[in-house]
Amino acid sequence: MTDEKGPLFGEQGGRLTYGSYLRIPQLLELQVPESSPPAHDELLFITIHQVYELWFKLMLHELTNARDRMLEGESYLPRVRLERCQAIERVLIAQVDVIDTMTPQDFLVFREKLAPASGFQSVQFREIEFLSGMKDPGYLDRFRGLTEVERARLRSRLEEPSLWDGFLALLAHHGFSTGSEGERATTLKQIAHDRESFGPLWD
Repeated sequence: MTDEKGPLFGEQGGRLTYGSYLRIPQLLELQVPESSPPAHDELLFITIHQVYELWFKLMLHELTNARDRMLEGESYLPRVRLERCQAIERVLIAQVDVIDTMTPQDFLVFREKLAPASGFQSVQFREIEFLSGMKDPGYLDRFRGLTEVERARLRSRLEEPSLWDGFLALLAHHGFSTGSEGERATTLKQIAHDRESFGPLWD
């Protein structure tokens, strides 16, 4: 790609580089240890959890889009989005192997510096739970460390439709009854036993 000033990309372009596009200098400044001098494994601990939060951000992006498209009666792209989230979850599980290389003794070197922080406080993880249908309004009261922005995000997730609501809307769009638990069970059995007739809901 070029304009009147020359190439926009590539080694000769000079206007957009890998580092500037991904904000690498800023990204690499975000790992700030609490221990002093920095404990060796604290960088590992921070990096792993920041990476988790980045994956959570992408999952929320994909799950929200999947939900919205199901609400509109679409089935193909929601499946693609959900498959992507499954792949992300496999990566999240695999990352445990990395954190497992840190021994309890190594963790104790800096653990006291982290109090009272806890993974329980991950707002994005709670957003994923709420979006998935596991809505717990009590979380907003139990965790007092929420900022107003975080609290607003969680309230929004509590009030908006879940993935399950999106799926029920998709079924209704295809003419199925989903009002009662019995109707939903009958509908799911009907779809499960007749892939040929309900291909879009399968594929």
